[in-house]
Amino acid sequence: DDDRAGETRAATIEVLRRAGIAPDAWVVVCEGGGSHVGGTPVRATALVEGALDLASASPRRYFFEAASAFATHPREAERLRRFASKDGRDELWYYNERERRCVREFLDDFPSVRMPLGWMLTTAPRLRPRLFSIASAASATPDAVHLTVTAVRWRTHYGRTRRGMCSDAIARAAPGTSKLACWLVNGAIGGAPPPAESPLVLVCTGSGVAPLRSLVQDRVHRARHAGARIAPTLVFFGCRREAGDFLYREEWEALAADPVALVGHPELRTFANDEEYDGKKFEVCPLEGGFVPAFSRDGDAKDYVQHRIASHAMRVWRMLRAGAAVYVAGSAAKMPQDVRETMEKVVEACGKVSIDDARAYVRGMENRGRYVVEAW
Repeated sequence: DDDRAGETRAATIEVLRRAGIAPDAWVVVCEGGGSHVGGTPVRATALVEGALDLASASPRRYFFEAASAFATHPREAERLRRFASKDGRDELWYYNERERRCVREFLDDFPSVRMPLGWMLTTAPRLRPRLFSIASAASATPDAVHLTVTAVRWRTHYGRTRRGMCSDAIARAAPGTSKLACWLVNGAIGGAPPPAESPLVLVCTGSGVAPLRSLVQDRVHRARHAGARIAPTLVFFGCRREAGDFLYREEWEALAADPVALVGHPELRTFANDEEYDGKKFEVCPLEGGFVPAFSRDGDAKDYVQHRIASHAMRVWRMLRAGAAVYVAGSAAKMPQDVRETMEKVVEACGKVSIDDARAYVRGMENRGRYVVEAW
């Protein structure tokens, strides 16, 4: 993203100028309080751009307190001390948090601040890694990695346009020509895939579809190309609106229509059950895989994934009784807890146990690696 890179470079040069350091100067990085002997030399611009987020993250209160000591204009120093004081918390919130001001904008607003580089590196927001779940299986696409990224863009109270640093760069990348630095880390949903003959219950919202698409893609690939017998997979996918937010719609519809992909191998679509339900004893119970969408903004009442799980309670319970693993992915706000509580109610109602026993059941699944959450 040339625009964002230009903003970051301009802010970097301004930070260095105020610190009295030339952009092309070499600086030595050493441990705090230590001697520079044996330190690592690095270009000043590379150090600042690699360590600090100057163009998107908002500074903490201590940054303003430190900046007040290096403001040469009395009014600016007074205002910064006010921001850092207990009485000035509300003013700081309106100036900083509500508008999501970044260091670049701070430099424009406080031109007299001459913060030494060491203080800037200590108090300014660090450049944090942006992690995205892989949405493809290595078995199915060995030469490519798919990501499902929500481009973060919004307007502040005063109409300033804000964009996510990494998501916006990805959205603007030119196919086939842009290069982005990346690395791999282990997520909650990772490592060896679950056994092909174990049922799966997958619950996801929005871009949380990514790691679960990877699981399904791997399982389907093994069935089609390695002769694996796969158990049923039951997918609950939630988004705001069917039109525009239904990620991978054509792919999910094709999988749902496939004779094996989600419904599983014919010999794995049932399991023996020795419990009674509604006065009837089932010797053989069906396992129903499939795809169940929930669109929270399309109807008069909000319809979330936990509501779809509740409406398919017996279907979910049979999967759990057959040893299914549950994977939940998406926003870390309320969704994971709402889904967990719904799962507990499914166990309580269909398993005819107390809510405490139902919670213990789900907790036991979690302890055995059969209930996994990846949320952000």
